Amino acid sequence: MTKRADRIVQTIIEEFTNIETMEKILHEDIFHSLGGAKEDEEINEIAARALLRATFAYIEAMVYCLKSMALRLSAFDIGKFTPAEKAILAENAYELDDKGRVKTQVKYIPLLKNIRFAFDAGGRALALQHKLDVGNTRWESFQKALAIRNRITHPKTVADLHISEKDSKYLEDGLEWFVDNLTAFRSEFWRRVDFIVEKKNKTADS
Repeated sequence: MTKRADRIVQTIIEEFTNIETMEKILHEDIFHSLGGAKEDEEINEIAARALLRATFAYIEAMVYCLKSMALRLSAFDIGKFTPAEKAILAENAYELDDKGRVKTQVKYIPLLKNIRFAFDAGGRALALQHKLDVGNTRWESFQKALAIRNRITHPKTVADLHISEKDSKYLEDGLEWFVDNLTAFRSEFWRRVDFIVEKKNKTADS
């Protein structure tokens, strides 16, 4: 294996290790909040809001991790990312200050667009065929759950803070949609790794 290949493999290992470590911690937050959401009515409201925040913290972290991996791999000219795409992967925007000097700003990207881009970029970086499944009712539930999250985190009235059983169902289905897509993405990658290793072993034995 060449030094370049070694660095690529090491980068992938580091990124997947980071994903798994963050996922474990954030899953614990979700499960802790989920347990509280099943208690009496008053605690249910508090825990339901905590569950919603924990769920989207997990989702946004995973999206960031996918983009981070793609950005690091792009340094090896993998994925054929354009300069504009690399800037989006880094969540950077550029403008001129009053003195005509270029300055970097963090670019806010709406989550729905960010998810699509992150899975596409991650798939390109790892040479996967995975396509985000946005053609089912759970994708619709995810969008509704996101609207609820935005309402909860930026409330304008007391009513905005209420989470109904229907809201909770949207959140449950939306989380399942995201987890299933991330699991399918990761599973395809490891199947590809197994295939490459198996092929390499057969070549060595022949």
